Amino acid sequence: GEVDDEADPYGRLLSLIEERNHEVCEFLTMAGYDATLLRRSVRRVTANQTRGRAATVTEPNTRERQDALTEVSTAGQFFQVTGGGGPGNSSDVLIARARKRILVDSEKLQKKKEAYETFATIEAEGRAILESSKPFAQWTVPDLRAVLRWKQGLTPPSDEKVYAMNKPPLKTLYATKYAEIDPVPMQWTDGMEVELQRLKAGEIDLYMHTELKRAFEREDEYLLRKMGVIGRSRRKQVLIALLSSLEDEEEKRDLVAELNDA
Repeated sequence: GEVDDEADPYGRLLSLIEERNHEVCEFLTMAGYDATLLRRSVRRVTANQTRGRAATVTEPNTRERQDALTEVSTAGQFFQVTGGGGPGNSSDVLIARARKRILVDSEKLQKKKEAYETFATIEAEGRAILESSKPFAQWTVPDLRAVLRWKQGLTPPSDEKVYAMNKPPLKTLYATKYAEIDPVPMQWTDGMEVELQRLKAGEIDLYMHTELKRAFEREDEYLLRKMGVIGRSRRKQVLIALLSSLEDEEEKRDLVAELNDA
């Protein structure tokens, strides 16, 4: 199709290169040479494809771009997300790298939470037997396994597979090693849950090392410049939206107080 020189000068350049390539190949063919392997054609992109690609381009200094960059693994993907490429040490890239690391940490902590929840069931079963009035001599194989598994803790020794043992070795193991052992409490705390949710949200306050600190400073500078060029009413809308996004009422009051002091 036709190429709009003003809207797409690069596309026009590619069309000219294609035309010259075809002319040279035809000349070589007429001269008796096989120019088949030399002939090249530009791969055209339809308007729908162009619109589709444009839809994946993100704005700089946004969470959307930073999150998209965490999924990037090739130069082509980086080119697409950024709408033409950019420096590999931009604030968005540095933040994306840090966010990718903490998302890995969040997955590890999530697995730890699941292990704690599983162990809570083990603890309940073992404690119920130990605190019952049933004497040790009358404990069944399931009783012994439940108490031993609880007393082994979150990670049992590899050579103590209680679910593969029968009654005599279970009784021996309990009497010789675990009878006087008080299990270490294994409880998923509110603090652990707060940390897990922080990591899942991609908050990177704990990753303010030198590389990221400057990235955040550049992002702050960009936002301040942006605020400086928009109108008064628009700035008011931005501040209202910011306050609305805060769920903690105390944090809202602190921000309002700081704005009043500014």
